[in-house]
Amino acid sequence: MTRKDAFVRIIEGFDIDRNRYADMSRLLDRQFAAALRRDAFSLNEIGDAILALANTLGASHEIRRKDLRALIAPLKPESMAQVCEALPGAARDKLTREWGQFEMRVLECAQLNRRNAMLMTSQYEVMQRVLQGEVDTYVCP
Repeated sequence: MTRKDAFVRIIEGFDIDRNRYADMSRLLDRQFAAALRRDAFSLNEIGDAILALANTLGASHEIRRKDLRALIAPLKPESMAQVCEALPGAARDKLTREWGQFEMRVLECAQLNRRNAMLMTSQYEVMQRVLQGEVDTYVCP
């Protein structure tokens, strides 16, 4: 694979994965709504879809890592910023722009995932108190 081929594949991969992260965002919103309704069936179904999409994104990430290595070999950067800096002019600008847009999608999904986790953790804690009673409610020192 040539460096040009790797660059093209990286850019195309960012575009494809941005769309996948848009799908993930929608799934996370659906998960949140199902959690608010305490709809266990929908939560299970949505959870399966999220897991499948996360696996697809993980595989895509591995392909991108290999392409990035091919793009800037023999350098071994530790971050995307270093990858971008290693490229000349227009290629650097294009990759920096694509990475920025991609990263925004990833961060959005991470925030939605944290929101969902906080809600479901809170619901779980409430149910534990309902089912098991308050722990140490009337403990005297």
